[in-house]
Amino acid sequence: MVTPASSVAARRSWGSALREAMRPPSLKRSAIAAGVVGTTLLIANLGGRLVAEPFTVGLAVKVFLTYAVPWGNATVGIAMGLREQDA
Repeated sequence: MVTPASSVAARRSWGSALREAMRPPSLKRSAIAAGVVGTTLLIANLGGRLVAEPFTVGLAVKVFLTYAVPWGNATVGIAMGLREQDA
């Protein structure tokens, strides 16, 4: 069965959803999630190295990614939710 185009809800574009996910309220939620998840992962995966080894550029990159990946995941999750909300 073919549905007329006027009755199909328009889904928000990825660009629009990502712009909305980058607004301060959404960024705050993403930052909180990244802080909790990133700290847990940092302690579990790199805790011993942070205490026992010198802080190198390579270790700094790993620490950065430990927080950046959960932040990106949470931000994309918000954008996906916004797209589904409009569908």
